[in-house]
Amino acid sequence: MVETTNLQSRRRSVGAFYFQAGVREFIPIYPLYAILMGENGITPVELATLFSIWSLVGIVAEVPSGALADTLSRKWLVVASAVLKSLAFLTWYLEPSFWGYAAGFALWGIGSSLRSGAWEALLHDLLAEWHATGDFAKIFGRSNALATLGVGAGELAGGLMIIMGYDFVLLISMVIPLVAVAPFALWVNDPPKDEQAYEADYFDNLKAGIAEAGANRTVLYILLTYSTLIVTYGVYEEFVSPLFLEKGFSLMWVGILGAFISAMEAAGMALADRARYIPLTKLLLMMAVASLVLAATFPLGGWIVPLMIGGYFTVFGMSSTMFGAELQGAIQGPARATVTSVAGFVENIGAVLGFMAFGVVAEYFGMNGGTLATGVVAALLALGFIALGNAWGITRGSESD
Repeated sequence: MVETTNLQSRRRSVGAFYFQAGVREFIPIYPLYAILMGENGITPVELATLFSIWSLVGIVAEVPSGALADTLSRKWLVVASAVLKSLAFLTWYLEPSFWGYAAGFALWGIGSSLRSGAWEALLHDLLAEWHATGDFAKIFGRSNALATLGVGAGELAGGLMIIMGYDFVLLISMVIPLVAVAPFALWVNDPPKDEQAYEADYFDNLKAGIAEAGANRTVLYILLTYSTLIVTYGVYEEFVSPLFLEKGFSLMWVGILGAFISAMEAAGMALADRARYIPLTKLLLMMAVASLVLAATFPLGGWIVPLMIGGYFTVFGMSSTMFGAELQGAIQGPARATVTSVAGFVENIGAVLGFMAFGVVAEYFGMNGGTLATGVVAALLALGFIALGNAWGITRGSESD
Protein backbone atom coordinates (compact mmCIF):
# COMPACT_ATOMS: atom_id res chain seq x y z
CA MET A 1 0.00 0.00 0.00
CA VAL A 2 2.81 2.38 0.94
CA GLU A 3 4.67 1.48 -2.25
CA THR A 4 1.55 2.20 -4.34
CA THR A 5 1.10 5.56 -2.60
CA ASN A 6 4.74 6.46 -3.23
CA LEU A 7 4.42 5.51 -6.90
CA GLN A 8 1.32 7.67 -7.30
CA SER A 9 3.08 10.56 -5.56
CA ARG A 10 6.05 10.25 -7.90
CA ARG A 11 3.79 10.19 -10.95
CA ARG A 12 2.00 13.32 -9.74
CA SER A 13 5.33 15.04 -9.18
CA VAL A 14 6.65 14.18 -12.63
CA GLY A 15 3.29 15.16 -14.12
CA ALA A 16 3.54 18.53 -12.36
CA PHE A 17 7.00 19.05 -13.87
CA TYR A 18 5.62 18.29 -17.33
CA PHE A 19 2.53 20.47 -16.84
CA GLN A 20 4.52 23.39 -15.46
CA ALA A 21 7.09 23.14 -18.24
CA GLY A 22 4.55 23.07 -21.05
CA VAL A 23 1.72 25.30 -19.89
CA ARG A 24 4.11 27.94 -18.52
CA GLU A 25 5.23 28.58 -22.09
CA PHE A 26 1.75 28.75 -23.62
CA ILE A 27 2.11 32.52 -23.97
CA PRO A 28 0.13 34.08 -26.87
CA ILE A 29 2.17 37.30 -26.80
CA TYR A 30 5.42 35.45 -27.65
CA PRO A 31 5.25 35.82 -31.46
CA LEU A 32 3.95 39.37 -31.18
CA TYR A 33 5.87 41.26 -28.51
CA ALA A 34 8.83 42.23 -30.70
CA ILE A 35 6.37 43.45 -33.35
CA LEU A 36 4.22 45.17 -30.69
CA MET A 37 7.26 47.04 -29.41
CA GLY A 38 8.20 48.05 -32.93
CA GLU A 39 4.71 49.45 -33.48
CA ASN A 40 5.14 51.47 -30.29
CA GLY A 41 8.26 53.15 -31.66
CA ILE A 42 11.01 50.75 -30.60
CA THR A 43 13.82 50.58 -33.21
CA PRO A 44 15.87 47.42 -33.93
CA VAL A 45 18.77 48.72 -31.80
CA GLU A 46 16.37 49.64 -28.97
CA LEU A 47 14.77 46.21 -29.25
CA ALA A 48 18.21 44.62 -28.99
CA THR A 49 18.89 46.86 -25.98
CA LEU A 50 15.71 45.63 -24.29
CA PHE A 51 16.72 42.03 -24.92
CA SER A 52 20.16 42.88 -23.51
CA ILE A 53 18.58 44.34 -20.36
CA TRP A 54 16.74 41.03 -20.05
CA SER A 55 20.05 39.17 -20.21
CA LEU A 56 21.95 41.66 -18.03
CA VAL A 57 19.44 41.13 -15.25
CA GLY A 58 20.08 37.43 -15.67
CA ILE A 59 23.82 38.02 -15.37
CA VAL A 60 23.34 39.83 -12.07
CA ALA A 61 20.74 37.43 -10.65
CA GLU A 62 21.67 34.05 -12.13
CA VAL A 63 24.47 32.77 -9.90
CA PRO A 64 23.13 34.26 -6.64
CA SER A 65 19.75 32.72 -7.39
CA GLY A 66 21.43 29.33 -7.89
CA ALA A 67 23.09 29.65 -4.51
CA LEU A 68 19.69 30.52 -3.06
CA ALA A 69 18.33 27.32 -4.58
CA ASP A 70 21.10 25.37 -2.87
CA THR A 71 20.10 26.98 0.44
CA LEU A 72 16.33 27.63 0.31
CA SER A 73 13.31 25.76 -1.10
CA ARG A 74 13.78 25.10 -4.80
CA LYS A 75 10.07 24.41 -5.20
CA TRP A 76 9.00 27.82 -3.94
CA LEU A 77 11.65 29.59 -6.00
CA VAL A 78 10.04 28.02 -9.09
CA VAL A 79 6.64 29.27 -7.90
CA ALA A 80 8.04 32.77 -7.31
CA SER A 81 9.47 32.71 -10.83
CA ALA A 82 6.00 32.21 -12.30
CA VAL A 83 4.61 35.15 -10.31
CA LEU A 84 7.38 37.44 -11.57
CA LYS A 85 6.78 36.40 -15.18
CA SER A 86 3.11 37.24 -14.78
CA LEU A 87 3.99 40.65 -13.35
CA ALA A 88 6.27 41.30 -16.34
CA PHE A 89 3.37 41.09 -18.78
CA LEU A 90 1.21 43.21 -16.48
CA THR A 91 3.93 45.89 -16.57
CA TRP A 92 3.94 45.88 -20.37
CA TYR A 93 0.17 46.28 -20.35
CA LEU A 94 0.25 49.21 -17.93
CA GLU A 95 3.27 51.04 -19.41
CA PRO A 96 3.79 50.39 -23.17
CA SER A 97 7.01 52.40 -23.51
CA PHE A 98 10.74 51.69 -23.64
CA TRP A 99 11.09 51.93 -19.86
CA GLY A 100 7.92 49.95 -19.22
CA TYR A 101 9.19 47.21 -21.49
CA ALA A 102 12.58 47.37 -19.75
CA ALA A 103 10.95 46.97 -16.33
CA GLY A 104 8.96 44.00 -17.59
CA PHE A 105 12.07 42.33 -18.99
CA ALA A 106 13.84 42.94 -15.68
CA LEU A 107 11.06 41.15 -13.77
CA TRP A 108 11.06 38.34 -16.31
CA GLY A 109 14.85 38.04 -16.09
CA ILE A 110 14.82 37.74 -12.30
CA GLY A 111 12.06 35.15 -12.50
CA SER A 112 13.92 33.11 -15.11
CA SER A 113 17.06 33.20 -12.96
CA LEU A 114 15.18 31.95 -9.92
CA ARG A 115 13.85 29.03 -11.95
CA SER A 116 16.88 28.05 -14.02
CA GLY A 117 19.11 26.56 -11.35
CA ALA A 118 16.28 25.46 -9.04
CA TRP A 119 14.15 23.57 -11.57
CA GLU A 120 16.87 21.30 -12.98
CA ALA A 121 18.53 20.69 -9.61
CA LEU A 122 15.16 19.87 -8.01
CA LEU A 123 14.35 17.37 -10.75
CA HIS A 124 17.78 15.74 -10.47
CA ASP A 125 17.61 15.43 -6.68
CA LEU A 126 14.06 14.06 -6.73
CA LEU A 127 15.19 11.38 -9.18
CA ALA A 128 18.21 10.68 -6.98
CA GLU A 129 15.90 10.20 -4.00
CA TRP A 130 13.88 7.72 -6.08
CA HIS A 131 17.11 6.00 -7.32
CA ALA A 132 16.17 6.94 -10.89
CA THR A 133 18.81 9.46 -12.02
CA GLY A 134 19.07 7.55 -15.31
CA ASP A 135 15.68 9.04 -16.21
CA PHE A 136 16.97 12.62 -16.01
CA ALA A 137 17.77 13.04 -19.71
CA LYS A 138 14.41 11.54 -20.67
CA ILE A 139 12.31 13.72 -18.34
CA PHE A 140 14.47 16.80 -18.95
CA GLY A 141 14.23 16.35 -22.71
CA ARG A 142 10.48 15.72 -22.63
CA SER A 143 9.97 18.74 -20.39
CA ASN A 144 11.96 20.93 -22.77
CA ALA A 145 9.98 19.49 -25.67
CA LEU A 146 6.69 20.22 -23.91
CA ALA A 147 7.90 23.74 -23.13
CA THR A 148 8.71 24.30 -26.76
CA LEU A 149 5.39 22.83 -27.88
CA GLY A 150 3.78 25.17 -25.36
CA VAL A 151 5.59 28.06 -27.03
CA GLY A 152 4.33 26.86 -30.40
CA ALA A 153 0.74 26.49 -29.21
CA GLY A 154 0.96 29.95 -27.64
CA GLU A 155 2.30 31.41 -30.87
CA LEU A 156 -0.52 29.80 -32.83
CA ALA A 157 -3.03 31.16 -30.32
CA GLY A 158 -1.40 34.59 -30.52
CA GLY A 159 -1.72 34.63 -34.29
CA LEU A 160 -5.43 33.91 -33.94
CA MET A 161 -6.06 36.15 -30.91
CA ILE A 162 -4.47 39.23 -32.45
CA ILE A 163 -7.84 40.13 -33.97
CA MET A 164 -8.84 40.97 -30.36
CA GLY A 165 -5.93 43.41 -30.03
CA TYR A 166 -2.58 43.40 -28.25
CA ASP A 167 -4.06 44.28 -24.83
CA PHE A 168 -6.27 41.19 -24.82
CA VAL A 169 -3.32 38.95 -25.77
CA LEU A 170 -1.18 40.47 -23.01
CA LEU A 171 -3.80 39.92 -20.32
CA ILE A 172 -4.27 36.28 -21.31
CA SER A 173 -0.49 35.85 -21.25
CA MET A 174 -0.37 37.29 -17.73
CA VAL A 175 -2.66 34.58 -16.31
CA ILE A 176 -0.97 31.54 -17.88
CA PRO A 177 2.19 31.31 -15.66
CA LEU A 178 0.02 31.29 -12.52
CA VAL A 179 -2.17 28.48 -13.85
CA ALA A 180 0.91 26.48 -14.88
CA VAL A 181 2.57 26.58 -11.48
CA ALA A 182 -0.48 25.61 -9.39
CA PRO A 183 -0.04 21.77 -9.64
CA PHE A 184 3.69 22.23 -9.08
CA ALA A 185 2.98 24.06 -5.81
CA LEU A 186 0.57 21.33 -4.71
CA TRP A 187 2.28 18.09 -5.72
CA VAL A 188 6.05 18.63 -5.80
CA ASN A 189 8.03 18.39 -2.58
CA ASP A 190 11.62 19.42 -1.97
CA PRO A 191 13.76 16.34 -1.33
CA PRO A 192 16.35 16.46 1.47
CA LYS A 193 19.28 18.56 0.27
CA ASP A 194 22.78 17.22 -0.01
CA GLU A 195 24.08 17.27 3.55
CA GLN A 196 27.04 19.45 2.61
CA ALA A 197 24.77 21.93 0.84
CA TYR A 198 22.26 21.90 3.68
CA GLU A 199 24.89 22.62 6.33
CA ALA A 200 26.56 25.33 4.23
CA ASP A 201 25.27 28.85 4.15
CA TYR A 202 24.48 30.91 1.05
CA PHE A 203 28.05 32.14 0.50
CA ASP A 204 29.56 28.68 1.02
CA ASN A 205 27.29 27.27 -1.69
CA LEU A 206 28.08 30.21 -3.95
CA LYS A 207 31.84 29.67 -3.59
CA ALA A 208 31.54 25.88 -4.00
CA GLY A 209 29.50 26.16 -7.19
CA ILE A 210 31.77 28.72 -8.81
CA ALA A 211 34.86 26.73 -7.82
CA GLU A 212 33.57 23.55 -9.44
CA ALA A 213 32.55 25.42 -12.57
CA GLY A 214 36.14 26.60 -12.99
CA ALA A 215 37.99 23.47 -11.86
CA ASN A 216 36.07 20.72 -13.68
CA ARG A 217 37.27 20.72 -17.29
CA THR A 218 34.13 19.05 -18.63
CA VAL A 219 31.90 21.58 -16.86
CA LEU A 220 34.08 24.41 -18.14
CA TYR A 221 33.84 23.11 -21.72
CA ILE A 222 30.04 22.94 -21.51
CA LEU A 223 29.90 26.44 -20.03
CA LEU A 224 31.99 27.79 -22.90
CA THR A 225 29.70 26.06 -25.39
CA TYR A 226 26.59 27.53 -23.75
CA SER A 227 27.99 31.06 -23.65
CA THR A 228 29.02 31.18 -27.32
CA LEU A 229 27.53 28.49 -29.59
CA ILE A 230 24.24 27.46 -27.99
CA VAL A 231 23.35 31.02 -27.09
CA THR A 232 23.29 31.99 -30.78
CA TYR A 233 20.07 30.10 -31.33
CA GLY A 234 18.50 31.54 -28.18
CA VAL A 235 19.35 35.04 -29.38
CA TYR A 236 18.10 34.39 -32.90
CA GLU A 237 14.82 32.97 -31.63
CA GLU A 238 13.78 36.44 -30.43
CA PHE A 239 14.12 37.86 -33.94
CA VAL A 240 12.38 35.13 -35.94
CA SER A 241 8.95 36.81 -35.84
CA PRO A 242 10.24 40.16 -37.19
CA LEU A 243 12.15 38.22 -39.86
CA PHE A 244 8.96 36.52 -41.06
CA LEU A 245 7.24 39.91 -41.13
CA GLU A 246 10.18 41.26 -43.15
CA LYS A 247 9.89 38.30 -45.54
CA GLY A 248 6.30 39.34 -46.31
CA PHE A 249 4.19 37.10 -44.06
CA SER A 250 1.10 38.56 -42.32
CA LEU A 251 0.73 38.84 -38.53
CA MET A 252 -1.52 35.78 -38.49
CA TRP A 253 1.03 33.76 -40.45
CA VAL A 254 3.82 35.01 -38.19
CA GLY A 255 2.03 33.29 -35.31
CA ILE A 256 1.34 30.12 -37.29
CA LEU A 257 4.92 29.89 -38.54
CA GLY A 258 6.19 30.58 -35.02
CA ALA A 259 4.19 27.55 -33.87
CA PHE A 260 5.77 25.48 -36.65
CA ILE A 261 9.28 26.55 -35.64
CA SER A 262 8.56 25.69 -32.01
CA ALA A 263 7.23 22.27 -33.03
CA MET A 264 10.45 21.59 -34.94
CA GLU A 265 12.53 22.68 -31.96
CA ALA A 266 10.43 20.48 -29.66
CA ALA A 267 10.99 17.52 -31.96
CA GLY A 268 14.72 17.99 -31.59
CA MET A 269 14.44 18.19 -27.81
CA ALA A 270 12.31 15.04 -27.68
CA LEU A 271 14.98 13.23 -29.74
CA ALA A 272 17.74 14.20 -27.32
CA ASP A 273 17.38 11.08 -25.15
CA ARG A 274 17.54 8.78 -28.18
CA ALA A 275 20.54 10.66 -29.55
CA ARG A 276 22.48 10.87 -26.28
CA TYR A 277 25.23 8.53 -27.50
CA ILE A 278 26.09 10.59 -30.58
CA PRO A 279 29.81 11.44 -30.48
CA LEU A 280 30.56 15.06 -29.67
CA THR A 281 32.28 15.67 -33.00
CA LYS A 282 29.27 14.45 -34.96
CA LEU A 283 26.89 16.53 -32.84
CA LEU A 284 28.92 19.69 -33.42
CA LEU A 285 29.17 18.93 -37.15
CA MET A 286 25.38 18.68 -37.27
CA MET A 287 25.18 22.09 -35.58
CA ALA A 288 27.63 23.56 -38.12
CA VAL A 289 25.61 22.23 -41.07
CA ALA A 290 22.34 23.47 -39.57
CA SER A 291 23.89 26.91 -39.10
CA LEU A 292 24.94 27.04 -42.74
CA VAL A 293 21.40 26.08 -43.75
CA LEU A 294 20.16 29.04 -41.70
CA ALA A 295 22.62 31.37 -43.42
CA ALA A 296 21.49 30.07 -46.82
CA THR A 297 18.01 31.56 -46.26
CA PHE A 298 19.47 35.04 -46.88
CA PRO A 299 18.62 35.34 -50.61
CA LEU A 300 15.44 33.26 -50.42
CA GLY A 301 11.76 34.01 -49.93
CA GLY A 302 8.52 32.09 -49.60
CA TRP A 303 7.74 28.89 -47.73
CA ILE A 304 11.21 27.36 -48.08
CA VAL A 305 12.52 29.88 -45.53
CA PRO A 306 10.51 28.64 -42.49
CA LEU A 307 11.29 25.04 -43.50
CA MET A 308 15.03 25.72 -43.46
CA ILE A 309 14.83 27.69 -40.22
CA GLY A 310 12.80 24.82 -38.71
CA GLY A 311 15.61 22.39 -39.52
CA TYR A 312 18.10 24.67 -37.79
CA PHE A 313 15.94 24.80 -34.66
CA THR A 314 15.49 21.02 -34.63
CA VAL A 315 19.23 20.43 -34.50
CA PHE A 316 19.93 23.15 -31.95
CA GLY A 317 16.97 22.13 -29.77
CA MET A 318 18.34 18.61 -29.58
CA SER A 319 21.89 19.83 -28.97
CA SER A 320 21.01 22.29 -26.20
CA THR A 321 19.09 19.57 -24.34
CA MET A 322 21.95 17.10 -24.70
CA PHE A 323 24.47 19.62 -23.40
CA GLY A 324 22.16 20.36 -20.46
CA ALA A 325 21.98 16.68 -19.55
CA GLU A 326 25.76 16.37 -19.91
CA LEU A 327 26.22 19.28 -17.53
CA GLN A 328 24.11 17.62 -14.83
CA GLY A 329 26.05 14.38 -15.28
CA ALA A 330 29.40 16.17 -15.01
CA ILE A 331 28.64 18.06 -11.77
CA GLN A 332 30.29 16.32 -8.82
CA GLY A 333 29.99 18.74 -5.89
CA PRO A 334 27.01 19.54 -3.62
CA ALA A 335 26.17 22.98 -5.08
CA ARG A 336 24.34 21.59 -8.12
CA ALA A 337 21.92 24.50 -8.56
CA THR A 338 24.74 27.01 -8.29
CA VAL A 339 26.78 25.29 -11.01
CA THR A 340 23.67 25.10 -13.18
CA SER A 341 23.13 28.80 -12.64
CA VAL A 342 26.73 29.52 -13.61
CA ALA A 343 25.77 28.02 -16.99
CA GLY A 344 22.89 30.45 -17.16
CA PHE A 345 25.20 33.27 -16.11
CA VAL A 346 27.72 32.71 -18.90
CA GLU A 347 24.89 32.12 -21.37
CA ASN A 348 23.44 35.52 -20.47
CA ILE A 349 26.82 37.19 -21.01
CA GLY A 350 26.92 35.68 -24.48
CA ALA A 351 23.30 36.70 -25.04
CA VAL A 352 24.01 40.37 -24.29
CA LEU A 353 26.79 40.42 -26.86
CA GLY A 354 24.67 38.45 -29.33
CA PHE A 355 21.60 40.68 -28.97
CA MET A 356 23.57 43.87 -29.46
CA ALA A 357 25.53 42.46 -32.41
CA PHE A 358 22.33 41.26 -34.08
CA GLY A 359 20.62 44.59 -33.39
CA VAL A 360 23.43 46.58 -35.01
CA VAL A 361 23.48 44.32 -38.08
CA ALA A 362 19.67 44.43 -38.34
CA GLU A 363 19.65 48.23 -38.06
CA TYR A 364 21.63 48.46 -41.31
CA PHE A 365 20.90 45.18 -43.13
CA GLY A 366 17.52 44.12 -41.71
CA MET A 367 16.55 40.93 -39.93
CA ASN A 368 17.65 39.03 -43.02
CA GLY A 369 21.20 40.31 -42.63
CA GLY A 370 21.18 39.36 -38.97
CA THR A 371 20.09 35.84 -39.94
CA LEU A 372 23.02 35.49 -42.33
CA ALA A 373 25.48 36.68 -39.70
CA THR A 374 24.02 34.32 -37.07
CA GLY A 375 24.37 31.29 -39.29
CA VAL A 376 27.96 32.02 -40.30
CA VAL A 377 29.11 32.78 -36.75
CA ALA A 378 27.41 29.67 -35.31
CA ALA A 379 28.99 27.42 -37.95
CA LEU A 380 32.48 28.78 -37.18
CA LEU A 381 31.92 28.33 -33.43
CA ALA A 382 30.78 24.72 -33.88
CA LEU A 383 33.94 23.91 -35.84
CA GLY A 384 36.03 25.68 -33.21
CA PHE A 385 34.52 23.55 -30.43
CA ILE A 386 35.33 20.38 -32.35
CA ALA A 387 38.97 21.43 -32.26
CA LEU A 388 38.82 22.39 -28.57
CA GLY A 389 37.08 19.13 -27.63
CA ASN A 390 39.78 17.14 -29.41
CA ALA A 391 42.51 19.15 -27.69
CA TRP A 392 40.97 18.60 -24.25
CA GLY A 393 40.13 14.93 -24.90
CA ILE A 394 36.38 15.39 -24.42
CA THR A 395 34.20 13.01 -26.43
CA ARG A 396 31.11 12.81 -24.23
CA GLY A 397 30.89 15.18 -21.26
CA SER A 398 29.75 12.69 -18.64
CA GLU A 399 32.50 10.28 -19.54
CA SER A 400 35.46 12.63 -19.53
CA ASP A 401 37.04 14.97 -17.06
